[in-house]
Parts: sequence; structure tokens; C-alpha cells
Amino acid sequence: MGSANEATADGTLAIVGAEEGGSCLYSSTSNAFALVNNNTIDYYGVALSGDGNIAAVSNGFSDPSGNALGSLARPAVQYPGTTVTPYPLNNYPMNTLKRPRLNTSGSLYYWAYPNWFEIFDVQKGTLRLRFSLSETIEDVETPLAVDPSGSLVFLITGAGLTVVDLGTAPLSIGYLSSTTATAGTTVQLRGSGFTAGITAALGGQSASVTFTDANTLTLTVPTLSSGPHDLTLIRPDGASYTFASAIVTQ
Repeated sequence: MGSANEATADGTLAIVGAEEGGSCLYSSTSNAFALVNNNTIDYYGVALSGDGNIAAVSNGFSDPSGNALGSLARPAVQYPGTTVTPYPLNNYPMNTLKRPRLNTSGSLYYWAYPNWFEIFDVQKGTLRLRFSLSETIEDVETPLAVDPSGSLVFLITGAGLTVVDLGTAPLSIGYLSSTTATAGTTVQLRGSGFTAGITAALGGQSASVTFTDANTLTLTVPTLSSGPHDLTLIRPDGASYTFASAIVTQ
């Protein structure tokens, strides 16, 4: 699976994988490379969010400069019959886990197996959804893709092209345009699962929020005491998501 690559939606940042380590990010703006320092090897492929805020090499995450942000437990060890010594590389079960993808905002990580796929929350490193299939996902270079909203999952299976419509992607927050603000400041939120009628609270105080699309909200910071505050989103269907210490007010 090594040597896979992907670019942002605007083409200004790309990631190139390497099985033996040394996966790197390339900026077309500065014509410079940055090594991805997340201590993971490209066993299962690399991914880059459409916004360019999150890069992934297998189960590890990095920022656009290659600095480590965190990782998931390697999924292979969670399932019977898939735990093997990773070296030599040709002993690793490449066909057990299929090349994972990030959604546009980098808030969700989609990882396919032969007969199901999983969606992880990048910020929290938690499993949000496991979706089983009657079809078998093919062992090809890129068997899974998602639309910009993250609600449509496209899979290459033994039946051909299988499309899974989740209706709405899991509610999550990928990043904020600013993490420090004063009362009245507007902050853009990028994530997934946003819908019209969504409400927000910052530091326990109701906050005005404007819906733009399934990945974008604009929040107006209310008057709060100085310090970090948790941000909570609540959809009309009852789904909620809390980003701890999301914004520091001054």
C-alpha cells in the first residue's frame, strides 16, 4: 500500500506515503517538503483532509507541517486473526484493513475492512460508527471514498460500486478558525453532520450560530469570563457533540 498519495482540494498541499517510514507533505506554495513525524509507517495508506488541516499515515495524525497530533490504536489488533508481527512488511495482512480516508474538514476518519467500514472521530480518537455490509470490499488501491459532507460512502465491492447513504454524517468538529476570542467575535467551525436548526453553547452560555453547510458553521462568542470554555453543539434530532476547551476567551 505504500507510496500512496493525496492532495488538498485546492492542490496546495500533498502527502506521499512510504512503507519504510519517511512519509512526507509537499507544499506547492513554498515548494518545500516536510517529514510526517507521527511515528507511524504507511502500512495501509496515507490521507489528507480536503481543507489540509489534518494528515494521516495509517493510524497516526499530523498537522500540515508534519507535527504529530495523536493516533488511534492500530485497528488490526482489535480483531481475531489479524494480529501479526509487522516485520517483514510482506507478513502484514494488507488485505485486512483497506486504505482509510479523511472527510473534507478532517473531523472524521473512514476505515474499511472486508465486510464493514468504521468511522472514527479524529479529535477524540473514538469509534463513532461501524457499518456492516453483505458485499465484500475489494482489495484494491483505493476501495473507499466519501463525498464532501461525509454522508455518502462509496465502496468498490464484489457487486461493483456500493453506495452507502448515512443520511447525515456523525456530528463532529474538526477545527476552528480561531481558538482565542473576545465577546462578539465570530469564529468559523469546520466539521461534519451540521444541519439547519443546530444550536450551540460555549462555556454553558447559549451562543448564536449560523448554518452555512454540512461542514461549516459560524459562531458568535457570548460574554464569558476569561479562560478556556467547552463548546457544545446540539442538532434538532438530539445528537450532541462537545469539544473540550475549544475557545479561550480574553
